[in-house]
Amino acid sequence: MQSLDKALITKKLNGVRNDLCNHIRKIGKSGDFSLLLDTERCIVENDLFRYSNSKAKWPIALKQH
Repeated sequence: MQSLDKALITKKLNGVRNDLCNHIRKIGKSGDFSLLLDTERCIVENDLFRYSNSKAKWPIALKQH
């Protein structure tokens, strides 16, 4: 049963990643450079939030650059 749950989670994650990839491609083709940069910034911020060990307020530091 546990392996079935893992398979379903993996399948859902793959679908979400494909949706994100398609979304980024559409933004790239749109020619809207500021939207592309904002999207990239959000992805990086979310990755930092998800994977960092620090509870520091890093988004503020990123926005200052």
